[in-house]
Amino acid sequence: MRPRKFSIDQRLQNFWVAIQHFDYKSWPFIIYSLGSLIGFLTLVTLPKYGFHANAIAAYFIFGFFWLQLITLISDELKPPTELNILLTLQFLIILRQTVYYDSGISQFFYFVALVGYAMFFSLIIFQYKEGRFTTLVAIFIFAYFFLEFSKSEHEFLLLLVKILIFISLLKRLKWLENLSKTECWIYFFAALFIFRQLFNSTVIYAPELGTTPSPFQNGLVAYALYLMLAYTLAIAVKTPVVLVYNHARLARKLWISSLFQSTFPQIFQFVLMLLVFQFFISGWQADQVRFAIGDLFERIQENDQPIGIRSYAIERDALHRGVDLDGYILQHDYGAVPKEGIITLQQRSDTAAASEVDQALFLFHRDKRTPRIVYFVRLDTGFLDYLGSAFVPVAGNGILGYPYKPNRWENYIYSLDYWQKDDAIRIFPFSWTPYEKNAPLTGEFYRKNQQEGEDFSDLGIRIFGQDQFTFGRLFIDYYSSAFISDGYFACDVILKPNAAIFSTAVFRNLLMLFIAYLLINSLLIRRVVKFGAEINQMIVQKFNHLQGGIREIASGNLDFKVQVEGQDEFVELATHFNNMGDRLKKTIAEAREKGRLEHELQIAREVQLSLLPRQLPVVSGYAVEAFFEMATEVGGDFYDMQPLGDDKYLFTIGDVSGKGTSAAFYMAQCVSLLRFAPQFTRNVNEIIKRLNQYFAGPAMDRQMFITAIIGIFDAAKHSLEFIRAGHTLPFLIPGDFNEPIQELASAGIGIGLARDSQQMEKSLKPGKCKLKSGDKLFCFTDGLVEAQRHGQGETEDQFFGEERLQKILTENRKLPAHQLIKKIVQELGEFYGNAPLADDFTLFIIERKKQMR
Repeated sequence: MRPRKFSIDQRLQNFWVAIQHFDYKSWPFIIYSLGSLIGFLTLVTLPKYGFHANAIAAYFIFGFFWLQLITLISDELKPPTELNILLTLQFLIILRQTVYYDSGISQFFYFVALVGYAMFFSLIIFQYKEGRFTTLVAIFIFAYFFLEFSKSEHEFLLLLVKILIFISLLKRLKWLENLSKTECWIYFFAALFIFRQLFNSTVIYAPELGTTPSPFQNGLVAYALYLMLAYTLAIAVKTPVVLVYNHARLARKLWISSLFQSTFPQIFQFVLMLLVFQFFISGWQADQVRFAIGDLFERIQENDQPIGIRSYAIERDALHRGVDLDGYILQHDYGAVPKEGIITLQQRSDTAAASEVDQALFLFHRDKRTPRIVYFVRLDTGFLDYLGSAFVPVAGNGILGYPYKPNRWENYIYSLDYWQKDDAIRIFPFSWTPYEKNAPLTGEFYRKNQQEGEDFSDLGIRIFGQDQFTFGRLFIDYYSSAFISDGYFACDVILKPNAAIFSTAVFRNLLMLFIAYLLINSLLIRRVVKFGAEINQMIVQKFNHLQGGIREIASGNLDFKVQVEGQDEFVELATHFNNMGDRLKKTIAEAREKGRLEHELQIAREVQLSLLPRQLPVVSGYAVEAFFEMATEVGGDFYDMQPLGDDKYLFTIGDVSGKGTSAAFYMAQCVSLLRFAPQFTRNVNEIIKRLNQYFAGPAMDRQMFITAIIGIFDAAKHSLEFIRAGHTLPFLIPGDFNEPIQELASAGIGIGLARDSQQMEKSLKPGKCKLKSGDKLFCFTDGLVEAQRHGQGETEDQFFGEERLQKILTENRKLPAHQLIKKIVQELGEFYGNAPLADDFTLFIIERKKQMR
């Protein structure tokens, strides 16, 4: 049966049928609706939001009735999530439009849109029963902090809240796991389209009309908009994961896994290496510019002023009376003079006509040795020529200076730079592109050792649309003419790609490093990755051979042989399957010749017993014992325990439904699959899911299922983690005789019962326990407690029962594991007497030996 491409039509039909049969006059629906409406009106009419008494009462009333109403609608009607998303988007558009009007009808539509948005978005995130109350509380808390931080300057905290909202919504997307492959691709591109429209659409971001909305209303609309932005982005992120997990073949999954294990990390490492290199060079070159500025003032103070520099030494008392710096006036009556920075001075009115510019930039500095003197340096071509000759950059051929206000992302990084907080000149290496407009100051670096020859510097090269890049940036405190802070003045070391760069030693070294990286990547790393891919492909091929052999033998083709080369576990499993087929074929032939079915069953019994471990692993500090008895020649019970390394063991005990050869055959398949399961995964949950996927397949008997306990035993940590797939509950027998014997609960349905893997996954609830000194884990199959002895005459049939088993365990809990098993077998034998066994039974015990003091 081919899987359906679309499931939305069936869900819409079920939704329509549920609407027609829903009782809208029921008291719960009426009470929850009225309570939600009253709570909502109380909430939106509050003068301000917060955690005062009235707000808490409104939150409680609205939250309680709203959660009950949404739960009722979601559980009874089960509206499709796609329909809820479309209606939520429609109400969001109406909400964004009506918030700018203050008329009565507009306000009415505003509140209707707000209720509609809240209704359908709640149906989206509350469609699963788990975590509804927690999600509702989180939505309220996120809303409070979102509104608080959106009207303040805490942009970094607002970004943190947005990230937490996105993560919480990402966990409410289980409905994507039920989609078909075609639907996943459609919803992926639809989510990207909706996200882009929400982010940029002029329909959503309408111009302000009428009156300006209140901050609270504006904040609510912004919060509603971001919730949908985050949800659609979460869909776009989660859908590819679902495609890989649920719809990709095993070979494709291994290929994608290899990409994430090798190729992608290589790309990330290479990009990170380039970024680190760029940040290092940028920071070093910016620091060199800062040293050059400091060295300039040192030379000015020592009367060793470089040629072309125009500097001024002014006493602080004279500054308060006003100073004329070559026609540019520093007005009087200003505040305190900062330690260092750049100031803009206006030109004197009587010289304005004779000058080309009406204002000029001056770099000022106060030194600790001469605190009463302030040094000024005119920022002009001479100053840039000095910087250009102060050092030879590694990557750079020009320098720019301009007033600058950092972008938002730069503010985030800049705010973390605590080690430069007290400096007026600070380096900022995290920059790529320089000033896009005409900078007030431009200059070039002068290379003393520049070789003579043809100049190719005018042959510019554009890379990704850019003709220049930043390799070092300084932020200098920037002031107006009265020493009033006006942001920053940036000084960039820029690199203009041109033909002359290719002749530099730096480029040649980088080229050699890049070639070496490519050679290492192609000759070594890619070969290692290819080798890993070949191993994955070999595992898949052997797994497919074994899977095909299981199906052939299960269908009755006993002549089929599984051909697997090598000396690994796959060969051992293939040998078992081939031997089992040969022995069953031989048994059938002998039965036809001699008419003796018992002989066939005896051989089958030997085959079955050969699959079970003849000797359990020896675990230091533990005693592991098991006992297995079949009611007929063959049975469906099994147990196993195989080492995984690092003192960990995979143990199992199980029972196949039914009796005889059919149960034995499925038991053999189950044990064989469990033997090579650790090669693919050591996750117990994943092992059971794969077993269920195999035994629930179309090639298997629909009436067959398996109950089992499968777990991981960690001898080093003395811990057990297991999943009970419909099996009888195990007992924990404490070594402390004052503690009672207890059953270890763990939910789960039998393997092969759930035809849907999602249904199987939902039913599995792992159990855990710690084994203290003297503790025993006692596992058994239902053939023990369901042992039946037929009555004679009017006497009713009797069962061994759990009460008798618990009594035996309580009275004999002091016995070691092997003696306890012997005692139980003895009691069961006395119960049956001369009657034959009614069912197979298996006992399995893991005992932690008591520590000697």
